[in-house]
Amino acid sequence: MPIPKTENKLKLTKTERDQRGQKLIERVRRARQGMRGLLDNLADYDRFYKHDLPPKSFPWKDCANYNVPFMQWVIDVYHANLNDTVLGVKPVVRVQPPPFASSPESKAGAQRVQDSIEHQMTQMSYVSVAKDIHLMCLRHPCAIVKLPWREEYRTVKIMGSAMDEFGQSQMDETGQPIVTTEEQQAPKYRGPKAEYVDIRNFVIYPLTAPSIEEAYMVGDRFRLTPEQIRERVKSGYFDR
Repeated sequence: MPIPKTENKLKLTKTERDQRGQKLIERVRRARQGMRGLLDNLADYDRFYKHDLPPKSFPWKDCANYNVPFMQWVIDVYHANLNDTVLGVKPVVRVQPPPFASSPESKAGAQRVQDSIEHQMTQMSYVSVAKDIHLMCLRHPCAIVKLPWREEYRTVKIMGSAMDEFGQSQMDETGQPIVTTEEQQAPKYRGPKAEYVDIRNFVIYPLTAPSIEEAYMVGDRFRLTPEQIRERVKSGYFDR
């Protein structure tokens, strides 16, 4: 996927960049420290769900702590039923005209809206992300989803005729035009695409912000491969 070039950059000195970076890191550390209680609880919830019980010391040291993994079984069964009920129907969202608008034109318009919503939800990966959301809401107290803009490309082959210096088609020995093939990157999808965010990689600053909209900073930690980093440095998206 081609990486868009950065058109406008802040003209900062190295000292100014270092100072801004240090402030950002400090804010992230403070936000993560404030989330420590929630993150510790998430670890306990995961151990409870996975039936990862700590060693027991009563009535004697290292006694058996065997227990029936009832919670994991209940959550998995409920999760499957929830997905079948909510996501198993097609379309996921149904649009119908109001009772007083029962003309064929109104029904056709409602159908077009329904088809558009279904297409957008499919393109935005809503169904696949919703499955993760349902499971996390059952295992944890919350789930987070981001909606970034994504551009996906596919390789297409463009066929044409070989041209000479005068703009005329070149011919082979049989008198047929010489056909050339060129590979190009064509847009496959452009638009928002829902992605599940692991709360362990999420940060909000300040932690006391009443909503994401009113927060000074909201972030999601992600990792790039060395090749992706080199490509972004080469394109100017990253500075060395």
